[in-house]
Amino acid sequence: MEATLARMSLLSVAHIEGCDHAGVTLVEGRHRVRTRGASDDVPDLVDALQYETDQGPCLDALRDDAIVRVDDLRDDPRWPLFAARAEAETGVRSMLAFRLFAESDTMGALNLYSRRPAAFDERAEALGGVFAAHAAVALAGASAIERLKKMLESRETISVAMGMLACRNEAIGARVSTTTRKSRVSAASSTVSAISYAVFCCNEDSTSAIIRQRKDFPGSTETSISCQSE
Repeated sequence: MEATLARMSLLSVAHIEGCDHAGVTLVEGRHRVRTRGASDDVPDLVDALQYETDQGPCLDALRDDAIVRVDDLRDDPRWPLFAARAEAETGVRSMLAFRLFAESDTMGALNLYSRRPAAFDERAEALGGVFAAHAAVALAGASAIERLKKMLESRETISVAMGMLACRNEAIGARVSTTTRKSRVSAASSTVSAISYAVFCCNEDSTSAIIRQRKDFPGSTETSISCQSE
């Protein structure tokens, strides 16, 4: 995802007149926002001031308006705590922020920064809007790919752990197959406990598995595996 966001920012700087820096404010979870894929260090500095003061054009684009334009931070009264510090500490004078959304979900904001006052006009707004629309689609696609990768990794973890238990079948006897089947069922509803138990039993060469009757083993009322150090 980072590469996708960085490409958005670099293309914005290259093609939108007046844009010296660009970055993406990304919504993570319900309330957390952070800057990702910035073209350089300036967007991180400006956005850090916005997050610290809880005000600024990027945050307004996320909360209220689809597009927020700032002609000159030195004279803009909308964000008194943020504007004076941003101009003094980063040299940024004008900004343009676009909300990024896919369907009904707000995903973040594409933010453009300039060292000159009144750097962005209606043409920059129109072109920036096109970039923002494409950026939202690309970001949604990147997010979907990351979620799919995590699902596949989780599935692979289950397969590996089940395979490790199966490899111990001959060493600990045929009765372990009953536990393995019950562990599969348990993993479907409680992956963490079943997989952690499987890895614990199979990962240490100095650990032996002992079959015993116990009713408190997750998902089993008949047979369970316990581990003891030899």
